[in-house]
Amino acid sequence: MHPSQAVVGSPALGGNLLALLGTALWASSFPATEHLLRGWDPLLLCFARLAGAALCLAFLALATGRGAELRRAPWRDVLYLGALGVAAPVFLLILGQTRADAVTVAVLSTMLPLISAVMGWALDGERPRAPVLAGILLAILGGSLASLAGSGPAAGPRGGEVLVLASMVLWIWYSRAALRRLAGLGDLAISGLTMAAGAAVVGLVGAMALASGFAAPRFDPSPSALVVLAWMSMAAIGLSTLLWFTCARLLGVTVAAIHTNLAPFYVMLIALAFGGRVVPQQVMGAVLVVVGALLAQIASLRRR
Repeated sequence: MHPSQAVVGSPALGGNLLALLGTALWASSFPATEHLLRGWDPLLLCFARLAGAALCLAFLALATGRGAELRRAPWRDVLYLGALGVAAPVFLLILGQTRADAVTVAVLSTMLPLISAVMGWALDGERPRAPVLAGILLAILGGSLASLAGSGPAAGPRGGEVLVLASMVLWIWYSRAALRRLAGLGDLAISGLTMAAGAAVVGLVGAMALASGFAAPRFDPSPSALVVLAWMSMAAIGLSTLLWFTCARLLGVTVAAIHTNLAPFYVMLIALAFGGRVVPQQVMGAVLVVVGALLAQIASLRRR
């Protein structure tokens, strides 16, 4: 069953509910990555993350009878998108997180809707309406409020922020390009094939880097690390990417990106589960993100 068919109601309602779930899964990848980087080389972790996600999505495609879609894909576009739109941003994100904590990365993710709006305007002439701009600003404010309220003494610029922002720009470009270039494929095929292509590219680069001594064969095979890796690759990356494309198709990339501003709040909730705390400013930030997401959709809902 297609993910959007599991939600009863309008496409907007289904898209928003799936966006909430997808963002929660994606947000869990930040603390998971921070944990795994203690024992893994960034390049090897990037490969393991993408390979696990690709295997998970391939299994879902076969289990749901969508394997035929994988065989009729335009492989040139798949490899192009996998290399530039998946492998590059994922590696930049992981490398950036070696120089920035999980909360800082979550804060920077609040720039996704603004990046999407600017890119849509520059590349496709999609001039954002006033409610969309207001919703983006509210969402950025809410995401920043939720993040900064929980910042610890180690918060602040540490040099990885530029890499994370570059990763966000490439991810938005990839999302728009994939929906256009692979329009004949379903969301499961798009996400699975491009993840597999990205894993293949990183694997090839990683093999050359290991052979030349540029990367160290450093990884943590402990059971706890493998459990975290399995969750991150299959759920936080694989399943969340599938949900992301479904939401982007139902709501548009910019509105789907607005939901990612809840990522800092989810990171705080994960910290709460492991002994942290949630303060009123974080709850207020989450409310502002939700209001911003709804405000940005007012115009399209009225047209419908």
